[in-house]
Amino acid sequence: MISGVKKTGIIVGYIIIGYLLECFCEIIHSDYLEKIYRTPYFAVLITMTVFSFTLFSYIAGKITLLEDKLKKNLSVTRSEVKYAFIELVICDIISMVLLVLYFSDITDIKYWRIIIMSALNTLFILVIHILIDLGKSIFKMFKYEGQINELLRTKPE
Repeated sequence: MISGVKKTGIIVGYIIIGYLLECFCEIIHSDYLEKIYRTPYFAVLITMTVFSFTLFSYIAGKITLLEDKLKKNLSVTRSEVKYAFIELVICDIISMVLLVLYFSDITDIKYWRIIIMSALNTLFILVIHILIDLGKSIFKMFKYEGQINELLRTKPE
């Protein structure tokens, strides 16, 4: 479990990276990120959310089986998985709002454009971070899947 201070530090770091990425694009006069955010960005976010929901369901199912077999409460693990999924959904909603703002007249003011693009960059980096954590969890489950399955097959003591 990541402490609140560490998680805040990670998010602040992502905000800084998102802002620096937008500044870099401004300096080199690149509109590549804007093109990404125009069409496929939100579809990619929704696809990643749906994919992650499938993986979260797999993890939650294994956790439930382990709870039943071990007679231990793994609710902390289950709540972390649930929290990560909720984070993804919130990122999708915020991204949708930011995209609506970005393509409105408010972005005629240059500073609003930079702020919105920086926020979109930050959200995208955060989603990638969540998916990397999810991937680590899946690989750990696969690494121990034989042991987990063996444990689930044995009779309770």
